Amino acid sequence: MSAALALAVTEHRNEKNQKLIITPDDFYYELYQEAWDLDTLIMACTQWGKTEWAIVTMLALAEFGLAHFYVLPTENDRNKFLSGKLEKCISFSPYYQDRMRDLPDLEVDNKSMKIYGGVNLTFVGSNAPSGFTMVTADAATIDEEDQCEPANVPMAEERLSFSDYRIRRWISNPTHNGKGISKRWRKSDQRNWNIHHRDVCGHDLKPDFFKHVADITGKPYDKDWRPGLEPRLICDKCGRPVDRKGPGFWEKTADSDIRGYQVSKIFAGKVSLMEIIDRYKEGLQDDVALQRFYNGDLGLPYTAAGTQITKEILDANIDPNYRFPQTHRGQCLIGIDPGSRIHFSIWYQNFDKEKWDLVFAGWTTRKEGLFEVIARYNVCIGAIDAGPELQLVRDLKEKYPWMYSVTYNSGPTARTETKERVNVNDRTMVVNRTFEMDEVKSFFAKKHARLPMNIESHDSGDFYNHMQAPVRTYDEKGDRYTWNEGTDADHYFHTCVYFNQARKLWVYMRNTGGSEGEVRL
Repeated sequence: MSAALALAVTEHRNEKNQKLIITPDDFYYELYQEAWDLDTLIMACTQWGKTEWAIVTMLALAEFGLAHFYVLPTENDRNKFLSGKLEKCISFSPYYQDRMRDLPDLEVDNKSMKIYGGVNLTFVGSNAPSGFTMVTADAATIDEEDQCEPANVPMAEERLSFSDYRIRRWISNPTHNGKGISKRWRKSDQRNWNIHHRDVCGHDLKPDFFKHVADITGKPYDKDWRPGLEPRLICDKCGRPVDRKGPGFWEKTADSDIRGYQVSKIFAGKVSLMEIIDRYKEGLQDDVALQRFYNGDLGLPYTAAGTQITKEILDANIDPNYRFPQTHRGQCLIGIDPGSRIHFSIWYQNFDKEKWDLVFAGWTTRKEGLFEVIARYNVCIGAIDAGPELQLVRDLKEKYPWMYSVTYNSGPTARTETKERVNVNDRTMVVNRTFEMDEVKSFFAKKHARLPMNIESHDSGDFYNHMQAPVRTYDEKGDRYTWNEGTDADHYFHTCVYFNQARKLWVYMRNTGGSEGEVRL
């Protein structure tokens, strides 16, 4: 029995002063027995027992002298975790109280640090970068990673730099595909829970709502179900009922040094299957409710169809026989997203293939780097974000008479105006952000691009990551749809937005020969 499992079943009490009961057939068992002192990721539904596992395993590590750095989304979340969870557990356990009294003369700020058995346990909110300094630890936990400030989360791992152990744990209710814990899940060994059913039909069952609970209309598969009754989990092979809380085992589906567990309310928690079905049926009429059904009940990421450029959409644009050229003789177009790194993408209209070839995509930290790629790929027209690098924009427009600067419309017509306003004289454009990002999504969804082989790993995978970062969501307060990337980098996506403006300008100039004053595209 591991130290964590022993602590859980003998000394721990939850915030309701209840003991934990864990048997070898429970889905909890492996988490306490094997995953307590390893790099571990848990992508899970709500209300499955996360807090108990996080507290017990943290204290078990402290029993061996391992200091802990614990990150929650905000300082307010940290305070609620300490007062509403950890401190209550300590107050109900005489053993914990004794371990907390090992250093009675040491004054500690109980809003950010506890000392357990002489070991520091530090708690911070991800929204306060100052909390990530002046701390050393042996293990770090990121609690509710999808709600944390992504820019600050990597600093938690830096706190482990001088440790011989460097144990990392991520726990979160997921949100969108490829975001937060979902993105990290792909790098784990992706363990799924299987319920024993082999002795009945030779088939162990991995609980799946749409295979074993209900169909896409929300109708239960249980043939004996009637309104007012609780439906049962039904085996998709033999049609017999299965005990959803029955004994089972974890099965890994990928190779990784990081253990990954996906937890669903179908086998965890105390809610009924009927409650889960009802929430799904509500989600059929409400996108927000459907999001919560997937995230909160199934413990799965979810992005509604059509709201994001997915890996599958990008993959469909790849030509396995095409590679990035070293130079280009044909006239090319460029889109530039400036910042500390100046990202760009360069495109060529391939009339033979009836597609736009991505000739090159990359970044530089200096304007001379842009001059080099513009010359190498024979760029004839381009567009760049008008801010924040104002001097760079001025330099490029001065050097290249075909360079236009683009501003997103933030005025009273921002919601309704979809046509680009172009001032040919000063080479500026004002565009609708949502509409233009919709067009980029459509460009790839309609397979108008020709992407080279191995593009998915280009720039250490950043091209694919940036293209998948923005998600189209409904803003209830503003009563409108917007593209939201959170704090994930999306520079390559925006280079495609600016390339799209250059493309429209190029077509306009080619068809009209150009003009003066203001035009609408």
